[in-house]
Amino acid sequence: AGLAIDQLRSKILHGLAQQGWKRIAVTSPTHGCGKSFVATNLALSLARRPTSRTALIDLDLRRPHLANLLGLQDAPDLTEFLTGEQPLESIFRRYGRTLALGLNSAPVEMAAELLHSPDSALALSAMIEQLDPEVVIYDMPPALGTDDLLAIAPSVDAVLLVVDGTQTSPEDVRACERLFEGRLPLLGVVLNRAQDRAASRHVYGKA
Repeated sequence: AGLAIDQLRSKILHGLAQQGWKRIAVTSPTHGCGKSFVATNLALSLARRPTSRTALIDLDLRRPHLANLLGLQDAPDLTEFLTGEQPLESIFRRYGRTLALGLNSAPVEMAAELLHSPDSALALSAMIEQLDPEVVIYDMPPALGTDDLLAIAPSVDAVLLVVDGTQTSPEDVRACERLFEGRLPLLGVVLNRAQDRAASRHVYGKA
């Protein structure tokens, strides 16, 4: 799926440049659609450009997964950054020269409440100021079933929706579109695990 992810990268960069955006929330209607896989591989693809400044942040606070996907041990407790208890330098780590990672090891029960907190908004704003990233990718929980994504909406420019060709229903997609409408622009839809393919494919579609 490397070529498909690189093509997704190019189209997203074009869409962000057109709008002057940089902060993307990657979500899905439900669990199991591969959103963390897409978020991680998109960030790695962006970071392969020599002049890139990319940040990838695990804001699926109830089920943090990015450290495992990247094969990294000893992830920090991201909550300490979001609450202002620890500075960015203590929590974020470099992955190569072009990618900053905000990983998380500790599941958070009251995730929406934490993301609604002014402290979290301040922390994410400070992160943008300190890192000056070209693109920030937030791996978010599924959009249906929690209000985590809406809680962080003021800190996000647009949403990338990952759907699973084997399990996502059209009704789920429409429910997400209604949820985003008037709150968050839908940058595009990524189709993962298309039914007529043996392997995963990622197809960018402008919503």
